[in-house]
Amino acid sequence: HRPTCLIDEWVVDWRRCCGLVLPSGIMVQLGAFALLALVVAGSAAGHWDARGKVKGKDIRKASPWGSSVPPGLVGPGHEYIQGRVQKLPSRLKAPLPASAGQVQYVGRVISKQKLGNNGVLLALEDNVKVRAIFYRKDIVRVQYAFDGPFDDPAAEMVVAKPAEDLHVTVREDYLYIWLEASGGARLRFEKGPNMKLALFRQGEGVPLLDECNAVARNGTRTWQALNLKGNEFFFGGGMQNGQFSHRGHKINIAVSYNWDEGGSPNAAPVYLSSLGYGVFRATWSEGTYDFRIAPTVLAHEEQRFDAFYVVAAHRDFKALLEGYTYITGRPFMPPVYGLGLGDSDCYHDDRHNNNTDVALAVAQGYVDADMPLGWMLVNDGYGCGYGKGPQVFPSDLSVLTGVANGLSKVGAYTGLWSGTDFTNVANEVSKGKVRVLKTDVAWVGDGGKFAFDAVAFSAAGIKNNSDARPFIWTVEGTAGTHRMAVMWTGDNSGDFESIRWQVPTFVGCGFSAQAHVSADVDGIFGGSGESQVRDLQWKSFMTVLMTMSGWSTANPDKQPYAWGEPYTSINREYLRLKMRLTPYLYTLSRVAYDTGVPPVRAMVMEFPDDDFLYYPSVGSGQQFMSGPSFLVAPVYKPLSLTEVRDEIYLPAGDWVDYWSGEIKSGPLHLSTYKVPLEITPVFVRAGSIVPMWPNMRYAGEKPADPLTLEVFPDGKSEFELYEDDGTTRAFETGAFAKTLIECDAPHNVMKLAGRVEVKVGASVGSFEGQLVNRTYIVLLHLATAPQEVSLKTSYGETSLKNLDSKSALDWEESGWFFDRTYSWGRPFSFYTFNEKPGRFSAGAGDCSELGCPPYSVWRHQTLAVKVRTDIRESFTVIANPSPDVAQMPQAGKGKGIQRKAADHDVSRLYLKGAAKSNPGMERMALPAAVLLAALFGALVLGLLTAAAGRRSGRQSCGAVAGDDAAPLCGRLEH
Repeated sequence: HRPTCLIDEWVVDWRRCCGLVLPSGIMVQLGAFALLALVVAGSAAGHWDARGKVKGKDIRKASPWGSSVPPGLVGPGHEYIQGRVQKLPSRLKAPLPASAGQVQYVGRVISKQKLGNNGVLLALEDNVKVRAIFYRKDIVRVQYAFDGPFDDPAAEMVVAKPAEDLHVTVREDYLYIWLEASGGARLRFEKGPNMKLALFRQGEGVPLLDECNAVARNGTRTWQALNLKGNEFFFGGGMQNGQFSHRGHKINIAVSYNWDEGGSPNAAPVYLSSLGYGVFRATWSEGTYDFRIAPTVLAHEEQRFDAFYVVAAHRDFKALLEGYTYITGRPFMPPVYGLGLGDSDCYHDDRHNNNTDVALAVAQGYVDADMPLGWMLVNDGYGCGYGKGPQVFPSDLSVLTGVANGLSKVGAYTGLWSGTDFTNVANEVSKGKVRVLKTDVAWVGDGGKFAFDAVAFSAAGIKNNSDARPFIWTVEGTAGTHRMAVMWTGDNSGDFESIRWQVPTFVGCGFSAQAHVSADVDGIFGGSGESQVRDLQWKSFMTVLMTMSGWSTANPDKQPYAWGEPYTSINREYLRLKMRLTPYLYTLSRVAYDTGVPPVRAMVMEFPDDDFLYYPSVGSGQQFMSGPSFLVAPVYKPLSLTEVRDEIYLPAGDWVDYWSGEIKSGPLHLSTYKVPLEITPVFVRAGSIVPMWPNMRYAGEKPADPLTLEVFPDGKSEFELYEDDGTTRAFETGAFAKTLIECDAPHNVMKLAGRVEVKVGASVGSFEGQLVNRTYIVLLHLATAPQEVSLKTSYGETSLKNLDSKSALDWEESGWFFDRTYSWGRPFSFYTFNEKPGRFSAGAGDCSELGCPPYSVWRHQTLAVKVRTDIRESFTVIANPSPDVAQMPQAGKGKGIQRKAADHDVSRLYLKGAAKSNPGMERMALPAAVLLAALFGALVLGLLTAAAGRRSGRQSCGAVAGDDAAPLCGRLEH
């Protein structure tokens, strides 16, 4: 009857684990090997008995997970609550609040009627009707009509149509009515005494979703109560400020007017389950989704029920997003200038002498600071119009047109925002050249259909009066808004707390297909030079970002050059990097447009098989993936508090530190990562292919030529580059091109050596302004210099010229250069390594003078290959290893290469002393060390317990009184 004793990373009551009081009152002391046997047995048998009941009662979590709990601990019918694994309280008998009034549950099924080839109509007691229709084999819609016909007030949210050609099987037995779509979803209705629904994957007998009670309603609200699975996690709900994983939480699907942590400025009635299903409620009404305890209760303030169910494979969030956006529409495709920094302020005010032309001076400030700029909002919608002079809220179209013409000369597009409406949008777009619109809370704050229609009206204003793509920013969006607008958090402060809660907020938005989300850089209020830098750093790896000036008393100007040095220089480099990453982020935007998968992705979305990432923690929610390649861990504490970023989590696989080139292998928790003001932690996933523009201040300043392809080779990988004209809607009718880039290399080639092939396919498709010829610079991160680099085309294979410097490469049309540093194209030069033996200790560029080895297991180097070609021709770059290396088998995919011992004795990595030199082998030795430590610790615990037993006599731990109680009953943190 004692709790299971867990040792590793848990707080343990050693007295209760080691002592057992027998009926006779004799204390039996558990020795070291008995304790070890207990741990092993507990690990083998799990922490559950045969009925799935939790044996442990007081298992509290310690660092590094914080409030989370490791996988496998929570079983069916239990939850991790306030540091304990507890049996979930049951709400089956009373799932509704006492204030609900007269509650009525739907009754028994009376009859059924098949609807075409894809659905069924059920008649229930009390004149209730239920209709289930398949929209696709994996998507089914279930609607209830209480005392009347079916209605569809939220029809604007839905763009999908039922699948008329889908054959759905309807069958009935004594207890159930079944609907099945071959190879897709299976729906089961329990006929009575109260009809209940269950959802299955085809061929599976355990339901993904099943109602524990019938759908219920009172005079104002409708409820659905679902059984809560022990291993189920929930995501979605739109923008839920401060959180992304909702197990153990209640979320509001409602207008909150809370722009800070805990608010829901763009809530959406959708959630995804880790079990492999998603639920979208087609409704404008407000609601709550309660995932805290069993059962899960979903409620909306309406007298109707309308839900779409999407089924996918276990933990396949990307498939669920594809299904959800099939129903509600794909995320919009932003214009390429929309990926640049936006700047907003009121210029017709006293601070700017009531003159909108001042916006041109601000734009010139970006030019003078050599900073990229994408677009500007030149009014603020709160009594600040556009014009000159003392007129209140002017709308001088000639001034607006002049400003737009001036901004276009420096590469920026013009936008407006409104707190009322855009009544003059036709002229503002057609004559004033406005291409960006922002709807503010004073206009759309009621949310729901009103806000949805306002965004649709704004988007139509641009579409109907130009050939441009709408670029709308809004707040209080909902399901379907993602296909029209950027969703923004509202008014936040510029501080580190805002950074902290914004990261999980944006991570969570992706589960509702809110692909383009943001918050004002350094907030609208407050702010400092340091918080501005830290905020801009991580938002540079998102698609959209904006500053908003004029409201802060600390410094009303929020431009990235407003705080002076060193902040200006750091901001410049991150904005340049973001501009260079445009082809990568633009391609991710097209992926979102095609599939619903967002550019900013939760760690668990990219690594769904990693159990650790399902629980809220720093390693799961305070970092994110920018597409498939970049892991970004924002800094959310000031340097005055700490100079390191702790609790970075790298999932399985190899990761390259973007700044230093150091390679780390996951799964790995990183602490004490040094973060000087210039650096926010960024890691690149091995196998990544990252396309990059040349340096530009704005999109279109120069042709995207040369195009750099930065390749981090590891096995087989690919990236399909997307391009179009960047501004018009011609892409909707097929005016775009795609280029497939593939890499084939041995695993660990960045640590060892090997033959690497990079194939750049022919550009497929066309668009206005497309290049005919292009220079590609293939940057390959390798461990050793190749002996030969060749180019294979349709005309054959030729050897490329080996050049001796970057400048020589610049003057040649083709060739290659091996850079023994990792400095190529990096904005910051932090290349001094002296923390570990065997790492370079030289500064960038001076390794050869110091006689550094040309190879290091800790950091790779850069091969630059330049190729000029017709974009309609494919080519392959082949880097062949030197002849003084030999093939060696290694763990993982492919084969590695080991340099001979004569070359700087690097053979020590795999020959004598391998365990000392290879960190991977050190990790292999770690379990043995842990086992020895556990044996020693168990012996000590046994001795301590024996001594404690002699002092306590026949008393159990709970019975010990006085001063002895603290040492005997206190908890020791491991």
